[in-house]
Amino acid sequence: MGTFLDDEALGLFREAIRDGVVPNSKAFVFVLNLCSGRLDFELGRQVHARVVKGDWRNLIADGAIVYLYVQCGDLKSAFGVFDRMVEQDVVSWTTNFTTSGASKAFGEEKALKFERQMHGYSEEDIPR
Repeated sequence: MGTFLDDEALGLFREAIRDGVVPNSKAFVFVLNLCSGRLDFELGRQVHARVVKGDWRNLIADGAIVYLYVQCGDLKSAFGVFDRMVEQDVVSWTTNFTTSGASKAFGEEKALKFERQMHGYSEEDIPR
């Protein structure tokens, strides 16, 4: 039943785009979350492009984009978006690492570096 409603919501979104409606960041986040749940990588990438092109990036939209890429298994893109986020909060850190098992995918050293950054330490703070 949820799938039918998801299909209907995506259909309405596409129809609105065709009719010239300019979605806001809330609409994009909603669609990105649907894409994440459905593992619809291709539509998610298209929505990501519209978010960037329309200058709708913000903490919540960027977090939804990171989550999409993590869910779809594209950790390289997830890290790329994460690294370009103007602001990073606990939710974005958790999404990027806990959900993805990123420490296994990218190695312990990079995971530790990000964890240190999350706690406010710079590379200069780490004794050699």
